[in-house]
Amino acid sequence: MVTIYGVYRSRASRNLWLAGEIGLPVEHVPVTQAYRLPNPDAADAPVHTRSAAFLAVNPNGRIPAMKDGELVLCESLAINLYLAKKYGGALGPRDVPEDALMTQWAIWAMTEAEPHTIQILYNATGNPNADASK
Repeated sequence: MVTIYGVYRSRASRNLWLAGEIGLPVEHVPVTQAYRLPNPDAADAPVHTRSAAFLAVNPNGRIPAMKDGELVLCESLAINLYLAKKYGGALGPRDVPEDALMTQWAIWAMTEAEPHTIQILYNATGNPNADASK
């Protein structure tokens, strides 16, 4: 079974959404960002990006992360491209040229469209000075 680590209030939402779209059953392990917790070192703190349990999966301490058998991937775009190729059916590429186009447009969306859409989201939620990297 594929395991996706992260919370919906992160880019893990991309991976959870795609899994739902392709009908892929996943184990979802909520891992929140440590900076969002008042005291991540508290004994009763939930699993977070600095906790030993999560760092054993992803030593760089970032979400999302995914495990599929022995494979561990980080970065939401890499995870989605992998899931689409392995499990995506009609959402996956039919051949190498379509794979190249899928990768091209995914990278374009990440580098060209996303920075602007994140700022629109922050402004729409009343937080125009938010740091898009968090």
